[in-house]
Amino acid sequence: MKQVNIYEAKSILSKLIDEVERGEEVIIARSGVPVVKLVRMSPAKRKFGQFAQHDFRLDREKFAQADQAIADLFEGEND
Repeated sequence: MKQVNIYEAKSILSKLIDEVERGEEVIIARSGVPVVKLVRMSPAKRKFGQFAQHDFRLDREKFAQADQAIADLFEGEND
């Protein structure tokens, strides 16, 4: 595991991130004392249909009104 001091880490942060993306772990230290560890995050897992289990309702009429208002702005029809 690689360890760098904060001053060095600031100047090579992009390189350190590249290393972490390749699976390495990097310790950032202050005056040689470890403070934080950089590790790769796992991507968030999105689940389709996640709102199906909640009481989530879409007011289609309000969306239609907003769509018309936006269309009017493009077509120059203002009230």
